[in-house]
Amino acid sequence: MERFCNCFKPFQMEGQGRGMIFLLCLFIAGNGLAQTPGASPGKPPQNPLSVTLEVMCNGDALHAGDTLHAPAGIFILAGVTTKVGAHAGDTVTIDLFANNNKLGSRKSVWHDAIKPDPHSRKFQPMIMVAPGFGWVDFTWSNAPAGSYALTARASGLHGLSVVSAPVNITIVTSVPP
Repeated sequence: MERFCNCFKPFQMEGQGRGMIFLLCLFIAGNGLAQTPGASPGKPPQNPLSVTLEVMCNGDALHAGDTLHAPAGIFILAGVTTKVGAHAGDTVTIDLFANNNKLGSRKSVWHDAIKPDPHSRKFQPMIMVAPGFGWVDFTWSNAPAGSYALTARASGLHGLSVVSAPVNITIVTSVPP
């Protein structure tokens, strides 16, 4: 049966004379589909694919309704999550839009989990990464004055497609000093 396991498994790893405790969330999947606890078998999960935007300008996070001065340099990160099965090497295409104008496209690649081997007595890096698609980044340089709804569309995994919630921003003409 396909499900997410909501349990944590603690284990001890010896390294450099100190014991370190790591908590790993165990993920159990089968037949290429994963379902949330209590979901009925054979039914696809709700919202099987989602995409989110993180928008920044000059190192500050932007939120819907923010105003910038033109020309603006906007840095955008788009992240994809999925509730359906994916395997190392699977890709999704992420298209970024300002209103209906396509600013660019990037591919995001699925990566398997990275975690230490609980049975190894050798030193291991302390990096743990959950499985998933990598974030992709866009830079919109010299963005002109105007009002924009920034959105991202993710598509390609099992024929699925989804559009992010918009981040509405306004870019105003700079007033000379």
